[in-house]
Amino acid sequence: MKSSAPVRLTFCILSGLLLLWASDAQSQNVTTWHFDNNRTGWQQNETSLTPASVSGGFGLVWRATNLVGSIYAEPLAVSGVAVPNNPNCPCDLIFVATEQDELYALSAATGAVVWNTNLAGQIPGGSYVYCSAVAIVFAPCEERPQSGTTIGITGTPVIDIPSNTMYVVAAVNQVGIVNYYLFAVDIRNGQILGYIQITGVVTGKTPPLSRRCMSMYPQSGTVTFDSNHNQRASLLLLNGNTVYIPFSPGGDEFENGWILGYAFTPHVGLGTFTQVAAFVPTPYGSGGGIWQSGAGLAAETVQGNTYIYAATGNGTFNPNVSRPYTSDLGDSLLKLAVHNDGSLAIADYYTAADNFTYTGAQGNGRCLNNVDFGSGGVMLMPEAFYLDQNTNTFPNMAFTSDKESKFYVLNRDRLGKFNPSGANSVQIDQTPSDANDNQQGYWSSGAYWKFVDGNGQPNYRLYYSVTTTTASAPPHPVDMYDLSTSGTSGPIPSQPTVSSQTLFCIKSPTPSVSSNGTLQGTGIVWAIEHPNLDQNDCAGPSRKAVLHAFDATSMAEIYSSSSQYVLGGAVVFSTPTIFKGQVYIGTLAANNAGEIDAFGLCNQPGGCQ
Repeated sequence: MKSSAPVRLTFCILSGLLLLWASDAQSQNVTTWHFDNNRTGWQQNETSLTPASVSGGFGLVWRATNLVGSIYAEPLAVSGVAVPNNPNCPCDLIFVATEQDELYALSAATGAVVWNTNLAGQIPGGSYVYCSAVAIVFAPCEERPQSGTTIGITGTPVIDIPSNTMYVVAAVNQVGIVNYYLFAVDIRNGQILGYIQITGVVTGKTPPLSRRCMSMYPQSGTVTFDSNHNQRASLLLLNGNTVYIPFSPGGDEFENGWILGYAFTPHVGLGTFTQVAAFVPTPYGSGGGIWQSGAGLAAETVQGNTYIYAATGNGTFNPNVSRPYTSDLGDSLLKLAVHNDGSLAIADYYTAADNFTYTGAQGNGRCLNNVDFGSGGVMLMPEAFYLDQNTNTFPNMAFTSDKESKFYVLNRDRLGKFNPSGANSVQIDQTPSDANDNQQGYWSSGAYWKFVDGNGQPNYRLYYSVTTTTASAPPHPVDMYDLSTSGTSGPIPSQPTVSSQTLFCIKSPTPSVSSNGTLQGTGIVWAIEHPNLDQNDCAGPSRKAVLHAFDATSMAEIYSSSSQYVLGGAVVFSTPTIFKGQVYIGTLAANNAGEIDAFGLCNQPGGCQ
């Protein structure tokens, strides 16, 4: 495994300068993947769950096992929903999407079904995708070859609370042909407010298979979206009614990645969607999918300008310095400017300096290698940092990670593009010690927490977990990193500050953090274990999910469900939802069914099972 020496950044915290959060700071509502558009994974308004209260009695409070279809999307949650003709509401609801195109609203208190809608049934001749029954090659089916696999809703939906609207993408089988549809759904009753088949065309030229990974720039032509794509990464909502949908191609990378944007206008009866964006990272090449292990696109608004950030995977990279930007940006972190009409354009990008040290028979770069960028999501740090304590400029930091166990710590105000000399590289090698030199990397995203200590000083924490790809390599913990404010070391130390004693196998978890704001002693790190998930995993007794909780300061384990409960089957890339004193995880029940397991304090009404 190639490693690179870390390029140190020194910084100090510019206190009091915070970016706007996408979520309501006074609410626990969970309306998007990992809680906010910064993708911090921080539920910062949890007042009931603390290390002390969880240690005092915590467990399974209810489970819903009668859901149709397995659950890959993160559950969402909204408080005080006014459900028509329901005497028990306004009430708190958990929203669950399944791989058989079912949407459920469950009571957060009991798990009872409040309403249920089948999305595929809204499309003439439509049904969920049963992989054995489709007439065309469909990438998600190829990547989940198990018998009886169904594909429906995979990427986490998104909710706009002021309009009571959820936006969700579903794969629909129409007489053996698969199409993707975007739906607008009323969260109060499951009513369909509008839908549209997802399509897209951009200027470009796809290379033939014999030249895959090579750029065809400047040949003229068009690239057209088709259904042979994965919709795994979570959706992004901007301005209340405009949703951006990331796609990645199939495993052979001869298709392209896409970001498609639609604005919704409600009407009496069905509202209308208007396409506002169709963007391909590799319009003259192939690959460049937005995968990110299920993470959502990140976004920020700065001085009235809105930007979207995405990490692209294996794909063509064409660094032609004669143009402002390259035509093909595989294996890169992209900063996309959102224009007033919702369309997207490259504002900046970053590509690792060692991109061309990987070569394949059909081209240079990482396109045909499995050491690609883009396996981890992008997190936008909500603080402003100095790049150097002796400079007057203060960049805003973006974190991401890749399949080489590298963190990338980037100035998102000046990403640096591609510099073969490495002068702009800010890679920090986090590869765990492994005597067998097995490949390790990040198929996950991180979580962030800030607390104020007894001296009134802010402390900043980052939580990540690495994955090993071979059975002979050891499992790995969830690592905690203290972000340095000393001005003498890099923003992330070369080794974790402390690690959990609990070890995790493939795929490593994407943790979440809950706390009562920045109050010290209230932080908890939550992570879902996926034991024995595939043939290359460590030996495990079952494929059942396990919920773990750690003190966010010491990483001491304060709870594990394994000693009390046998949960549903583990789902790769799943992340826990923390909402008003309870934790929800999506799992698999028998016969491809879905299960939601809800955990909470045992001293509440009803107690624990």
